[in-house]
Amino acid sequence: MKSQFEILHSEKWDTLIILDACRYDCLKELLPETKPCRSEGWNTITWLKNTWIGYYDLTYISATPFVNRVGYQGFNAANHFSEIIEVWKDYWDEDLGTVHPKAVYEVARRVKGRKVIHFLQPHPPFIPRKERTGSLALNRKEILFKKVMGAKAYTYNLPPEKVREYYMENLKLVLEYALKLVEGYTIITADHGEDFRVGHSIPISELRIVPIVFKKQKKN
Repeated sequence: MKSQFEILHSEKWDTLIILDACRYDCLKELLPETKPCRSEGWNTITWLKNTWIGYYDLTYISATPFVNRVGYQGFNAANHFSEIIEVWKDYWDEDLGTVHPKAVYEVARRVKGRKVIHFLQPHPPFIPRKERTGSLALNRKEILFKKVMGAKAYTYNLPPEKVREYYMENLKLVLEYALKLVEGYTIITADHGEDFRVGHSIPISELRIVPIVFKKQKKN
């Protein structure tokens, strides 16, 4: 299985789209061209620390509060990216307990140059169901005090088959917006996978198997 790290640091992509907690098998069901690769992390923080080890002339557009200008758990995005757009700060929906992918799309489509676009979906809460399903959904005030998503372990409180159903709805929703952002040479991948019983609360090896999709579109 190919290393995601090697792909991301050797390919000359224009846009990198990160789908948070996206499973390989689920994305392949929707995008048959999807391939598996090996991530450097089993959750977002380990992925950030192990993937972005240098300084990059990139704009990082992020719905996840883990990417911020002050740092969290040993990762400070300001030390690694030339520009950071913290979508979560301005567009956190307290009713949903997350950032809607439409907000990420609206911000990202206006950004020129080489960029990383980090959506929060298909990570729960499950927007089409308005169902938090055991995940940590925090309000913006709590996040600003660094009580960020994922700070505590969570497990799903529904049968795995029901979680998968809701998860697929979330994945279809985020793809609706992510695919509109394909520009030039675009890679779509994930920071880590997801288990339909324990989420990504423990470092199981399956969480490091993530999808990767290569899309090339002629520039105008």
